[in-house]
Amino acid sequence: MDYTTIRLAKEEMLPHELIVKKVKKYSGSNYGTRGKIYKMPKNQLDVLRLGRVDVEGVTQSVYKFSKAKYDKCEKMEFDFQKKQRAAQSEMATKNFGKKKK
Repeated sequence: MDYTTIRLAKEEMLPHELIVKKVKKYSGSNYGTRGKIYKMPKNQLDVLRLGRVDVEGVTQSVYKFSKAKYDKCEKMEFDFQKKQRAAQSEMATKNFGKKKK
């Protein structure tokens, strides 16, 4: 575990709250037991909650995690979204015909 949510938020220039949501998503903590790719233990990001501190004027939890595993989860999410878009496009073409240019 070599990264914290605060460090990643600063590097990505994103709100800390957004990074915390992603980390929780990748750890599988905010999903039910069916249908999500991060619910399987081999795909989950292991996180350690360090505590709560004042970040951007709000008290928020800070997590520590492995950056390499985070990047792997990000790639899985990107590939999944790409596959979903292709399937939706194929379904739309099948149901509504080809696009007019």
